[in-house]
Amino acid sequence: MYKTKLNKILNIIEKFKNDITLPIISDFLEWFYEKINLNFNRKNVNKFLKKWEIWISKLWLNIWSEQNWEIESNYTRPVLVIKSFWVKNDHIIVLPLTKYKKPEYISFLIEKKIYDFLKYDESFILLDQIKTISKKRLIWNPIWSISNKDFVLLQNKLNNLLFNEKIEKP
Repeated sequence: MYKTKLNKILNIIEKFKNDITLPIISDFLEWFYEKINLNFNRKNVNKFLKKWEIWISKLWLNIWSEQNWEIESNYTRPVLVIKSFWVKNDHIIVLPLTKYKKPEYISFLIEKKIYDFLKYDESFILLDQIKTISKKRLIWNPIWSISNKDFVLLQNKLNNLLFNEKIEKP
């Protein structure tokens, strides 16, 4: 079984040998090491998370245009929890944040003047990058929650993007 898996990896490396560089291999090995640490770390699995909290997460390496880490931030990225399941459940649904301006229909602007924890004057919640992650990827504690007003606006925007529906104000 392991020999078959190793052969698959070697075949992929052979196929893309002209595109694979030492820094890429180094990044993947570093992420493999980090995944082992995260996988066996149980500290956040039973944590109670509230939706609409912003946490720091280790998203690390992703594919193509998926939002992942920033090297200068120790491979971490803020994420907005939009759904937390039962306390004993390991996974949550999140939206990553970025400092880069994105098209309005796929992002939600939050500003430092309202949310002083932000590193930049403007940050964008990436609605099109919705993902399910393990609670084990979360580090530290929640750093902020978004306001009720922004909660409703973001929820409407997300529902409109995903289902083309509007949610009425509570």
